[in-house]
Amino acid sequence: MSHSKAKLNAYGRRLLCERIAAGFPVRVAARMVGISHARAYLIWGLYRDIGARAFEPRSSRPQHIRRQTPPRLVRRIEQLRRRERIGPRAIGWALGLARSTVYAVLRRLGLGHLKVFRERRSFRRYERHFRARGEAVRHRRLGYVYEHALVDDRTRTSYRETWTCPFSWTVRCWRRCLPPGTSSRSRSG
Repeated sequence: MSHSKAKLNAYGRRLLCERIAAGFPVRVAARMVGISHARAYLIWGLYRDIGARAFEPRSSRPQHIRRQTPPRLVRRIEQLRRRERIGPRAIGWALGLARSTVYAVLRRLGLGHLKVFRERRSFRRYERHFRARGEAVRHRRLGYVYEHALVDDRTRTSYRETWTCPFSWTVRCWRRCLPPGTSSRSRSG
């Protein structure tokens, strides 16, 4: 797939090569499709080398890297990262390498971020089959009154009352009177 600014897509490159193969000069064929003659020579040369595969989209990543980091050094970078959990700057300092080289190797290995080493938290979910003792009670002072809130941890229904008394025994009294499926509307008592 060609990018948005490209003059030629796969069809245009094929048309260019067909015109050159039919006998048009490269400069004339390039002018006909609206590209430079230098680019037309590149496309024509690629078509002569690899054939119809020249029209398929291909990666711009180099196929060969002349000075690739040696595998022994890559293993050493990986060992330091996993054992010491230090960043590219410290690893580069320890091995005498540039930070950018170390970071490129870590990215290639999938160790670019320290969050790779963090344990994934698994959430404990539970469900109770009975209603007793599955409530959370919270008390809050609002000026001269106290708000008592009760949340059932199974159904997540909540109930709230405002009292002038700060004691939790009042909450125990009205917890018994709480109807099942009560909504979170306030009542004053």
